[in-house]
Amino acid sequence: MEKLFVLGDSGLVGSAIIKRLKADYEIIGVSRDPIAEAKWKHLKFDLESDRLLPILEATQPSAVISCTRGDFEKQMETHREIVQYATKAKAKVYFFSTANVFDGAPDSIKMETDLVNATSAYGRFKMDCEKLLMEGLKQNAIILRLPMVFGENGPRVKAIIAAIQNEKSVELYENLIFTSIWDTQLAHMFKHILTSDLKGIFHLTSKDAMDHVSFYGKFLSKNALTEIGSIKHKEPYYLALGTQRHELVDFEYSNDDVIDKIKRVIKKYSKN
Repeated sequence: MEKLFVLGDSGLVGSAIIKRLKADYEIIGVSRDPIAEAKWKHLKFDLESDRLLPILEATQPSAVISCTRGDFEKQMETHREIVQYATKAKAKVYFFSTANVFDGAPDSIKMETDLVNATSAYGRFKMDCEKLLMEGLKQNAIILRLPMVFGENGPRVKAIIAAIQNEKSVELYENLIFTSIWDTQLAHMFKHILTSDLKGIFHLTSKDAMDHVSFYGKFLSKNALTEIGSIKHKEPYYLALGTQRHELVDFEYSNDDVIDKIKRVIKKYSKN
């Protein structure tokens, strides 16, 4: 059975991917947080203090899936070690990136062929990490850019529930145009990319874009706690991805699909 190494297995993206893959692959996951009753091999790894290379050399995975969070410089150091391992082992690296690599040119929906242009610290870090991997590993580096990700156990949905229960307000951003994806949807798309041995850059995103206030208005009642975010845009500000990859034509999701899933979670919590 092929062995996959997931960096960040306790997060929203990492856990969704593992649930989708664990029946068909041997999974080794690492993160700082313990995972109760993990149904895969989970190892503790602290980005701030541990080196990843010895763990990779000891476990010898055929592919590394990176969806971790943390200090940007520490992440860069860790990804340099990933390049070192993958070069020697001829392993593939799947790197989850972000729409923020385009936040320096927020004038339109961005495709895989558009040049990256980031101004935020987060966007620049992801852009630099993409460059590190693609220059070091060539076609063995597969870049997976994500829009806003939602999931039942994710921070955005938890914030929505808190707003509905009048515990904490959720921020809405005027003139922000974005795309979205649900965690299980992106995991479905990723499995297709993995099993089909596809190469290059992919945008795992909804097929349509929507403004932030209207999106949240689809499921937030008037009584929910909301506030206008401190970042205000006078003109439409696009943090939106599109895809030109024909290999994903059978995996089309819409913002309405994500909204429907959010509504189901809200209904579930309202019964409790």
